[in-house]
Amino acid sequence: MQTLAGMAEKQTSGRSYRVLVVAAQCAADDVCLAGWLKRRGFEVITAIDGQEATQIADSSWQPDVVLVDLTLPNVDGVSVCERIRA
Repeated sequence: MQTLAGMAEKQTSGRSYRVLVVAAQCAADDVCLAGWLKRRGFEVITAIDGQEATQIADSSWQPDVVLVDLTLPNVDGVSVCERIRA
């Protein structure tokens, strides 16, 4: 299993890792985890709920890593992970 720090070190290889961040409280990108990842060269897409996250994961944009808040509104984070893995 790779850590985010390990992935950040490999960013110099020319390929940006794609990260899907799913968090309802992440409206201001520059002050949350998504902003931190973007500043370090990751390609980041954010989703504010489980429905949006599964739509993104089902699209042609395939994330390498999905970071999910377990306390999402409507659909909890565990269910989101199960849907994305399926």
